[in-house]
Amino acid sequence: MSKVDTTFDFGGPLIREWGLDATVYKRMGDVYNPSTGTVAVNETPMAVKVVIGAVTPKEYEGVYQENDIVIYTDVSAMAPYAPETDDRILYPAYDGSGSRSGKVIMSKIYRGDNAVYCKSLVRPQ
Repeated sequence: MSKVDTTFDFGGPLIREWGLDATVYKRMGDVYNPSTGTVAVNETPMAVKVVIGAVTPKEYEGVYQENDIVIYTDVSAMAPYAPETDDRILYPAYDGSGSRSGKVIMSKIYRGDNAVYCKSLVRPQ
């Protein structure tokens, strides 16, 4: 067992207790219909708890846009999956007026032997 698993195991429990309800839509691949020429996106929804934060310029070396946000996700509820690039996250709006959808631009899992949490850069759509 890694020291990260015993020392920093509070990330997931904090997100589970204090996080907001959200839904991650895992992109499972696109389906092309040759008769109509359309492409359908195949997504699987997963309910998760998230904590939403602000992005600072130093964190993402110019990859971010002004309205991008950081979403911390408890990955234990999604094991063995974690948000990846091109997935979508449906999260509560800042002003409580419903939900917003965002696309995952980049994602990083913090872990020892087991995942502790996932930090995703999300671009509101």
